[in-house]
Amino acid sequence: TIAAANDGFEITGVAYDAKIMPLKVLSSYGSGNLSKAIRYAVDNGADVINMSLGYPAKINNYFDQNVGDSIKYAHDKGVVCVTAAGNGYQGHLNKWDPLPNPSYPARWATRVGMAVGGIDKNNNLYKQGNRSGNTQLNYVNAPGVQVYSAKGNNGYQYLTGTSMAAPHVAG
Repeated sequence: TIAAANDGFEITGVAYDAKIMPLKVLSSYGSGNLSKAIRYAVDNGADVINMSLGYPAKINNYFDQNVGDSIKYAHDKGVVCVTAAGNGYQGHLNKWDPLPNPSYPARWATRVGMAVGGIDKNNNLYKQGNRSGNTQLNYVNAPGVQVYSAKGNNGYQYLTGTSMAAPHVAG
């Protein structure tokens, strides 16, 4: 979504000439060190950090001051952190419902950074995307429904979610 080449083949990224620094920050179980990765990216020349990730709704009240401090560190160094608002899956209830507020780390956008929700091609809100809530925060919407995207082994597929919307803004 961000940096696919402008080569006339299948897709072109919104910032096709951007240089990217892919960092794996979470395991398949959601554990990892996001704050360390943010600081690494800042200290190694990132201008914008896309975080198409979030903590699951069942632990949506998860609060990690280190992540908040790292996003503030990025902000203080002139680096913009763009975060996906989350997709509202409530695993403990086994249902999809948008949450009234973004998941973390997007919820930090009250102080610094930006939270991104999704819209479809008709500018309608993504039904399962977490909302901005009643607290003032830096929140925008971007394409996040049926976004044609690259996948492994030179394939392409349509994907939906706020993790597809955030890279449009980051790009």
